Amino acid sequence: MSGICGVFCPRHPELANREILDMMLDAIGHRGPAARRFFSDETNGLGLGHVFAPVSQMPGEPQWHEDENHVALLDGALFNAQDFLPPQWRQHYKNRDTAAALEHLKQNPSDFPEKLDGNFGLAIWDKNERRLRIVRDALGGKPLYWCHLVEKGAVIFASELKGILVHPAVKRSVSREALTAYLTFGYIPAPLSIFENVYKVFHGEIVEMDSDARVMKRQFWHFPPYRPAPGDLQTFAAALREQVIQAVRRHAGSAERLGIFLSGGIDSTIVLAILNMLGVPTHTITLGFRTNPEKKHLDSDLYWAERSAQRFGSVHHAISIEPNHDPNLLLPRILRQFDEPMLTPNAYSKYFLSETARNAGLHLCLTGCNAGVTFERMTQKSVEKARQKAGAGVSVDELVMINRTKLFSLEEQSELLVAPPPNARQSALSIVKRYGQDVEGEDLSDLIYGISMRMQGTEKSVTVLDRTAVLNGVEVRHPFYDTPLIQFANTIPARFKGSESEDMLKAVLRLAFEDILPAEISEREPTGYPSYYWTQGEVEHLKQYLLSPGGLKRTGLLRPDTVQQILEADKASKKKSAGKRTWGLLVLQAWYELYVNNNDDFFITRDY
Repeated sequence: MSGICGVFCPRHPELANREILDMMLDAIGHRGPAARRFFSDETNGLGLGHVFAPVSQMPGEPQWHEDENHVALLDGALFNAQDFLPPQWRQHYKNRDTAAALEHLKQNPSDFPEKLDGNFGLAIWDKNERRLRIVRDALGGKPLYWCHLVEKGAVIFASELKGILVHPAVKRSVSREALTAYLTFGYIPAPLSIFENVYKVFHGEIVEMDSDARVMKRQFWHFPPYRPAPGDLQTFAAALREQVIQAVRRHAGSAERLGIFLSGGIDSTIVLAILNMLGVPTHTITLGFRTNPEKKHLDSDLYWAERSAQRFGSVHHAISIEPNHDPNLLLPRILRQFDEPMLTPNAYSKYFLSETARNAGLHLCLTGCNAGVTFERMTQKSVEKARQKAGAGVSVDELVMINRTKLFSLEEQSELLVAPPPNARQSALSIVKRYGQDVEGEDLSDLIYGISMRMQGTEKSVTVLDRTAVLNGVEVRHPFYDTPLIQFANTIPARFKGSESEDMLKAVLRLAFEDILPAEISEREPTGYPSYYWTQGEVEHLKQYLLSPGGLKRTGLLRPDTVQQILEADKASKKKSAGKRTWGLLVLQAWYELYVNNNDDFFITRDY
């Protein structure tokens, strides 16, 4: 577990001094409280920093490598480091991953970093060329932000946005495009960040800056096209089995024992079964809500996960959030951690998963995250229904935008915002197009799920788990969100994933592990991760402070009359998602108070 940051400002070296770098490292220090490393080149206006904590039971070294020509720092892990280091070299390097990345650069500078496989954010300083390179892995498994101050000729980067925001040269001006993205999708997809001139490095992208302050970006990885290969279900299942086993092996690495966030569903149970087969001691961790007796689905995972844990002999930890639970004890820490607004209330509950892992002495956990978008498909009937609802002649990108609108429609936003942007539709659609331009295939359900995987899989699902886990010193990896596995999965026909019948949802995955997957788990109806929006008055004081006319006036984003209508509608709603829109507004207001107004008065005074 680690974090990286740095500044390259050849025109104004004082903007890369040690004091500023210390502030940046303090801001991301929770990502690696065990050790810090620095590199400073005052002549060239460069400062680099790294924070680190080991993810295995043995003490480790920061992922940092320095020689006479380069400095390299890495957040995350490479899964194919051995491909770049000859056997006789492997014991020579304390930090194989960073050394391997450098070897790739030296051996194939024109192709760098195409051959790197893993979850990582990477920075390399070339001392001779005076060139900074920052890289985010193909699937965006690790976060990486950067800021380009054109007028100063500076690039600032960090694993989390807060690491950039503490730099005195960075202004906190809210991006209207990003605000539209949040209110539409419930999160902010790359390359946007919530602030203007600050960006997420796109998945599979390298950003370079030279000593003349010229910035160049290049997409080094492209999403593999959906090209169904010939074969029957049994043939694909047999090949998929080996692919999934190898993915779990890659993500588990050399850890002596692991945690698994276990729902008792197909995906996480398969990960557990494989680790059991590989002989890796495991702890399983499950969470359920018992806050509302009428909503039994909120705690169903507890029963099924316990059954899976017993079947495969894991040390099991069950967490139950009871009716008298007070979220105000933890919410301040969670809300502060998210330096961009994020709709999902799961951020709160997922903190408990990693906290339990930490208390069990675990530093690395695996999940079944993102298996659904890889091995499930909408039926043709559902796709056609969605197209009819969207209107005749809509493009795939427009269909995805409508399908993935999770908070407010564009029409609703025009009534909600004090200053609605004039081009909101084009703005939201351009985001989807950015993700869709690489997704190729003949089956419409493949295209819809491919775009959704790239957008939501990384910038929501993976991000929430990363941000909450690092607060507890835990690294989380996702074997189903794996580059070689997705490459293979995109050759499996959509009909084996459910495009022709709902009975075939995940059919190829079920068949691949039918010998070890308990029938009751395989046949279990999916319920989704339990989401609870605190609708029983638990956060009433936050609503009053943040969503009152006075609170709305402090931020100046939202119209009080429209907000009041939303609050009343949510309170009267009996839907499963009741409270979601209220929660989305509360999160936005809390974020603005914390990161723009620099105000945390709305938290009840406690010793957090």
